[in-house]
Amino acid sequence: MPLEREGSFVRVRFVGKRCLQLFIGAFAVLTSVYLFRGQALKGAMKDAALWSLLSAAIFAGAVVYYDQKNKPCDLCRDGDSKP
Repeated sequence: MPLEREGSFVRVRFVGKRCLQLFIGAFAVLTSVYLFRGQALKGAMKDAALWSLLSAAIFAGAVVYYDQKNKPCDLCRDGDSKP
């Protein structure tokens, strides 16, 4: 089962925290870009939330994929990768 190398709760919390950080950062950047392009605030926030959620889901999927293959994840630099 994926995400059990360090204990299921710890690993899920780690991935959840990283996904939340990604979502917040992407949401802020995309909202700013959409507002700069002249889109209304409501529409800018809706579009930014959609693309941020999609980005976070792709990130989570990549982390789970690497965890299932028992490979170090360079995306999240979770300490398993060797320099």
